[in-house]
Amino acid sequence: MSHYLAIDGYADELRLKLICTATTDAPCRMRPSDPDREEWHEGDPDLTPGHPCWAVEWSEEVGWESVASATDVEWPRIPVTVEYDEGVIVAPVAPQPDLFTEPRADQ
Repeated sequence: MSHYLAIDGYADELRLKLICTATTDAPCRMRPSDPDREEWHEGDPDLTPGHPCWAVEWSEEVGWESVASATDVEWPRIPVTVEYDEGVIVAPVAPQPDLFTEPRADQ
């Protein structure tokens, strides 16, 4: 598995975050050699490897409201702890095998 859905708590704002750990030659990292080309398909002959994951870019730049969920998929529940400190604070219960977490850069 090379894509993970995480809940990012950066800057005190909860948001969904797609994380890609795929190799540089994975289909999600293939792009046209022309960087100005906006549309391409997986079978195009001029695709080159090593680009940023297009799925991560799509979810961050276009927004989560434009990302569809596969039908008949049941998402796992993520256990969390809750506290109150001038508002509700949510943290995942670790370790969770279904939850990909990594330390934030500012910690």
